[in-house]
Amino acid sequence: MSPLRMSQRRTAGPPVNLEYAQPMFPVGVLIVTKRSSARADAADAMSLGLARHFVPQARFAGLAEALATESADVGAVVARFAADPGRSRLAALRPAIDRCFRHDTVEAIVSALRSEDSQWAKDALSAMDRASPLSLKLALRVNQEGSALEIEDALTLEYRAMMHVIAGPDFYEGVRAVLIDKDQKPRWRHSSLADVSEAEVESHFENLGDRELRFEVDGSGEPMHAGEARP
Repeated sequence: MSPLRMSQRRTAGPPVNLEYAQPMFPVGVLIVTKRSSARADAADAMSLGLARHFVPQARFAGLAEALATESADVGAVVARFAADPGRSRLAALRPAIDRCFRHDTVEAIVSALRSEDSQWAKDALSAMDRASPLSLKLALRVNQEGSALEIEDALTLEYRAMMHVIAGPDFYEGVRAVLIDKDQKPRWRHSSLADVSEAEVESHFENLGDRELRFEVDGSGEPMHAGEARP
């Protein structure tokens, strides 16, 4: 990860490959920031280690000119235009978030959230109630396993899960409910978390054969599978 990371006041959301960054951005924070009233802002991004500097949008033009014309250290230039983003709301919530999401199963996480008397927990529960039960278990597994992997292997893990999801009915049912009919009432394949078996979760991480994710090394054009030795 680059040592120079900046944030605006409003954040577009957490990085895509979050399982790779999970030690600093755990699954609980991901769900809370994406699905609850506690949306992440610049102060939260800095608190989580996702940014080192907050540069207000009004200073962008001056920063761009300074970076283009000055020979000073980039970090020093950025620091000159940086500002204090204020207090992080998520930092205050982290102990409770971590307490609820430290469990190894989605069922245990849901139980912990239900015993948490706060709006962010209610919002998180509401979002999880609307989600596909299978997708919740897959998301937790991806975050649990991906945090210990190299970036190529983490991407491959996520890619396998997504390709298997696309081959099933839930992805298209979600699209139907949100984008086509817009009734916001998806009819998921499983009616509850208890209906999702461990074997079914495991099947979503099976090798894709010819459709496996491949990486190009050093611009050579030669494909490499995740886990293969680098030249």
